[in-house]
Amino acid sequence: AILYSGLMIVSIPAWAQDMKKGAFILISTEGKVNFIDAQGQQADAVAVGKPIPSSYQVETEEGGKLVGLLSNGTLLTLVEKTKMKIGTFEQQPFEAGDKKLADLTGEPSKSNVSVDLDFGALVVKTKKLNKGSVFNINSPVGVAGIRGTEFQMASNPGQGVQLDVTESTVAFAPPGGGAPVEVSQGGGLSVSPSGVATPRAVNPSVAQNIQSTNQAATEATNDVSLGEVTAAMDQASAE
Repeated sequence: AILYSGLMIVSIPAWAQDMKKGAFILISTEGKVNFIDAQGQQADAVAVGKPIPSSYQVETEEGGKLVGLLSNGTLLTLVEKTKMKIGTFEQQPFEAGDKKLADLTGEPSKSNVSVDLDFGALVVKTKKLNKGSVFNINSPVGVAGIRGTEFQMASNPGQGVQLDVTESTVAFAPPGGGAPVEVSQGGGLSVSPSGVATPRAVNPSVAQNIQSTNQAATEATNDVSLGEVTAAMDQASAE
């Protein structure tokens, strides 16, 4: 397909033309977890195994935790005192067959994901992203671009961002479109509230937490069938 924009001709890749809404599936919660609707009001709790509506913000209180699965195979764990929202999630439909999540080494189809992290910390484990897929985490002091990795990103008002990477690479771009800083396995990045990025080694205690958190999330989702995932995508698209 071709779009005409002023004097520019923009070609849209064929795979992007049949994207549908991706699903953020609730796997488990602990402690107090709030679902907040588009009007800022407390919403009904989401049932385990069901997609969290795309209009909802999720907030974990002290002692709370949420484990969620994106339909592209990414695991997101919200630790306590975290608030986030799925900003954009589009994914190309795929055939589920009789596979389970554990059978996948890469994501089942191309996707476009943006996560808005208001505050708190996310522990993330992705499947290897397909060529052309986009996965960004937005924070008040910059954007982390993901390429198939395990990491934690923490953002707190007045303290900036702490990024710790235990597998693969994350590219962190400061606000205003500055050059991204790549953080590879075993590395970390401290970003000041003004956006100044300082490379460092990975925090050992954070690295241990990333490993144990992602292992627990993986074990909780290995037996999820891709049929359940595609059903959640259908439900999300019907919102």
